[in-house]
Formats: sequence, structure tokens, C-alpha cells
Amino acid sequence: PIDVRLTKAVDLPHQALDVADVVSMFKNAGTRMNILVLDACRDNPFVKSGVSGKGLAPMDAPPGTLLAYATQPGNVAEDGGTNSVNGPYAQFLQVELLRPFAKVEDVFKRVRYQVRQKTSGRQIPWESTSLEEDFVFNDGKNGVANSQELEHMAAEAKRREQDLIQQAGLARDREQKLAVALEAERLAQ
Repeated sequence: PIDVRLTKAVDLPHQALDVADVVSMFKNAGTRMNILVLDACRDNPFVKSGVSGKGLAPMDAPPGTLLAYATQPGNVAEDGGTNSVNGPYAQFLQVELLRPFAKVEDVFKRVRYQVRQKTSGRQIPWESTSLEEDFVFNDGKNGVANSQELEHMAAEAKRREQDLIQQAGLARDREQKLAVALEAERLAQ
């Protein structure tokens, strides 16, 4: 989480997420495709306390998963600094995700190229992937609706809800009639 305020290494499991746990949740959910983007900008603040390592540890993606890292294994990503809230990785990823018909592999290749250029090679985004299907982030349709469209969508949803309520009532009536008929038939035997 972006608002974590860690003061000692023991705070980590209580305030942060273990990526392995997230990947495990993906596996248990049985989804066909998972994409996890990790944009970690900081070096390990607990090196003095005996915990070592620079950047995020590499991890292999399980089947049907893409793990995207802001930088290569053993490196730390640049943050936004004083000029921006986001670092170069988040900035370029945000732009690329808005491209119509953006294939997942192409998005991350373009982001990698742009980040590498912007940082003069200090940061090179990385992925571990075992995707088995194609995926497009943006289907080219405008996701913003105006108030008239929203009102129409709400009215249509309300109409479908009323239809379903009516169908459920009719099904209950048929079920009751069938139960009465079956009981009468049982008693007649």
C-alpha cells in the first residue's frame, strides 16, 4: 500500500501485502488470467537491522499470470520526485493502458522502452509471464457515459429487475400449482 509507514521490519507483515499471498489467491480463485503490476520505488529501509536486499525479489509467474515489475531484479525504481506524484513507470503505464486495442505484451514492451529511455538505462521494467491467452486492455470504446446515457442505463436495469421479479413470481406460482397437483395425485393413489 502507498500509505504504509514502516518503522521496523516486524511492521511489514502487518502493514503490507506479501506478493506470494496475492499470487496464491489468484491460483485459488481459478481465474484463467491474472495481471499483477508491482511498482516499488524504495530500497530496503531495514538493511541496518539485518534484512538485506535491493529492490523486489524476482518471482516466477504461475500459469496464466503476468507479473510486471517497474524495474529489473535487484534494482529499485525511480519515484516521481518533486516534479510528479508518479515515477516514470506509472506515468508511461497509465498512458499506454489508454491506447485503444492495447495488447498486454505490447503495452509492457512500450512502457519498458520509454522508461529505459527516460532514465538513461538506470531503470528497465521487467515481466515474468506465463500467459496462455490474448488480452487487450482497452477495447476502443469510450468508458465515460453522459447523464442521459446513465439515466437510460438505470431505467433499463430497473426494467430488467422488474422483469426478473415478475418471472420469479410466475415460477413460484407454477411451482405451487405443480406441488398441489403432485399432492393430489399422491392422495388419489
